[in-house]
Amino acid sequence: LARRGVHLSQGHDIDVMQGVTVREVMTSKVDTVYPFMSLEELSHRFDQSHHHSFPVVDNAGNLEGFVRISDLDRLSALSTIKGRITQDILIPTPQLLVTYPEEPMWKALKRMGARGVKRLPVLDKEGSYRLIGVIYASDIVRAYSRAISNRARAQHKSDALRLGKIDDANFIEIEIPENAAVIGKRIRDINLPDNLLIISIRRKRK
Repeated sequence: LARRGVHLSQGHDIDVMQGVTVREVMTSKVDTVYPFMSLEELSHRFDQSHHHSFPVVDNAGNLEGFVRISDLDRLSALSTIKGRITQDILIPTPQLLVTYPEEPMWKALKRMGARGVKRLPVLDKEGSYRLIGVIYASDIVRAYSRAISNRARAQHKSDALRLGKIDDANFIEIEIPENAAVIGKRIRDINLPDNLLIISIRRKRK
């Protein structure tokens, strides 16, 4: 199991985040700024976007660091920002925690929790600085929902196979689109084959 990437904890409990990758849940459309942007323009970007931070990239899309509104406010309180640029207050890439698209989400979460960071840049691959996304708090919630859904789906298939072996029945799972003719009808009003038995109806994760 370990060789296949399935890690067991406390004998039987499988971490639900094992089967979800960073690529599946990361935010790929990321607002970025450039290192030579004036701090006046950066301040305007913060006001317009209501973001608390921005990734700073060069013209090729490579990550140079992150800039935070708290650092801009601190500098504004101490001196004028006129004539200063974003590069003056950015946190450079070597000081940042990063992740990669094919990493499991549990690794990204562990990395974030260790340093208490609220966002994690996603780089194209190890050795590359090309920014392809960011993991935010909202992405973590989505990752957990996906992981729970994956686990429920796997359990459902496992139960179906197990029951099929017991009574020689065949299980099929049908996804009903929103425009299907059966939507809104009672089960007894649908013309189903006599040898068909509905054993479960799932809406979302219920």
